[in-house]
Amino acid sequence: MSAEDLKLEMRKTASLVDTARRLVADGKIVDLTALEGKARMIADGAGRLPRDEGRALLPGLEALVEGLDRLADELGRARGRVSFADPAET
Repeated sequence: MSAEDLKLEMRKTASLVDTARRLVADGKIVDLTALEGKARMIADGAGRLPRDEGRALLPGLEALVEGLDRLADELGRARGRVSFADPAET
């Protein structure tokens, strides 16, 4: 995968992260299965590039990690808002 292909995948993944953050903020359930695969593909692809090409991707990779960190924080806060029914009360 070329550096340009990876840049495109990073933009798509960042969009997926932004959408997930909006859904979490709205109290929706979010399936993050695809996100793990995309992140792994990007990391593996970046690791296979020549050093200079890989370094050129660092700002985009760092931005993606920051977005993932924000999503993780929001998921943690959302988890605290979830209430589960007590089976003894049903």
